Amino acid sequence: MSAPDPKVRLRPRTEPTRGVLRSRPDRLPIDVARFEPPEDLAPFVEHFWTVHWDLRDHKPHTQEVLPHPSMHWVTERNKSEIQGIIRGRFQRALKGRGYVQSVKFRPGAFSAFADVSLHAYVNKRVPAVKLLGPRVRGLAAKLRDKPDAEAIELLTETLRSFEPRLDPQAALAGKIVEGIARDREIISVAQVCDRWEIAPLRLQRLFRRKIGIAPKWVIQRYRLHEVIERVHAEPPEAMPPWAAMAAELGFTDQAHFARTFREFVGVTPGQYVRRMRAPRSSGLAARAS
Repeated sequence: MSAPDPKVRLRPRTEPTRGVLRSRPDRLPIDVARFEPPEDLAPFVEHFWTVHWDLRDHKPHTQEVLPHPSMHWVTERNKSEIQGIIRGRFQRALKGRGYVQSVKFRPGAFSAFADVSLHAYVNKRVPAVKLLGPRVRGLAAKLRDKPDAEAIELLTETLRSFEPRLDPQAALAGKIVEGIARDREIISVAQVCDRWEIAPLRLQRLFRRKIGIAPKWVIQRYRLHEVIERVHAEPPEAMPPWAAMAAELGFTDQAHFARTFREFVGVTPGQYVRRMRAPRSSGLAARAS
């Protein structure tokens, strides 16, 4: 195997995003970008993402995302933090002038950098030094005001210094999550157990440690991503009845589907559709989900 190229060449990530809420781009001065990782880090990093904004002459803007089952390493100004999986929707109010430069890890892959049970960090944001150790101390200051290319090169060098290796359990957990994301026919934990020939209790323990969240949550999150995609892409008359969609997604009934949707998104399906169809004066798709 050839040695990794020490010089990072930024390659924009063009694959469509999933999980963006209230996707209605406008002309706000917010620059959002995603970049592919170098080949040697691709098994561990899904992408790097950056956001730069200057809203000093605008009202604050709130971004909303329905996050994936991924850990993030987020740096901004003088902060460098690890963001665990968020159970509900992610909301971030942008105001004034600022930036974020971040790493999105592949599900299960964060254990190659910190072998801890990720369940302990659900809905939490902790200093990166707590999980990644002294080699990341002071990194936020070094990244401050750096162009994206230089910042990502420094993040890449730091990640490589760990000489990451995926253990078999982390690799299995990541493979299962990827399968759930890609196969829209998976709507139950039983299907996951059958396909990967794994007992339910072992699956729960595997996800608790290597992913951080239950497999049922992962299934529901990806299927709700697809609902959001349809709401954004299809005219109201093309949408199937909510009861039919609930059955298609494996929910007990329409009420169960509506409760889960509200828990994750913050409003009912009908309210979300009406909100999406209403005219808006500001908003930006958060491509960094």
